[in-house]
Amino acid sequence: MARRWARMYRNGKSGGWRGRFAITDQRIWFEANVFNLFGTTQEIPFDAIADVELRNTLGFMPNDLFIRTESGETYDFITSGRRRLMNIITSHRPQA
Repeated sequence: MARRWARMYRNGKSGGWRGRFAITDQRIWFEANVFNLFGTTQEIPFDAIADVELRNTLGFMPNDLFIRTESGETYDFITSGRRRLMNIITSHRPQA
């Protein structure tokens, strides 16, 4: 459905991983690239997402897609085209 290069920050921690961000029909998927020392793969099913927001990095750069899960974990994906990505996510999330 959608693919982008992105940087992921988990639970507000500094550092972050660079890699591929993808949206399928059931989940968000992120895989860090091979240049990261501690590579990671992250999957977030749509039914686990509690909130999706658009945020600004450093208070003025419009490139942050913020996701909070039902379990309280938070993810910041720094990427381009975030409004389109948010629209895809919100249209595929189960309605409460």
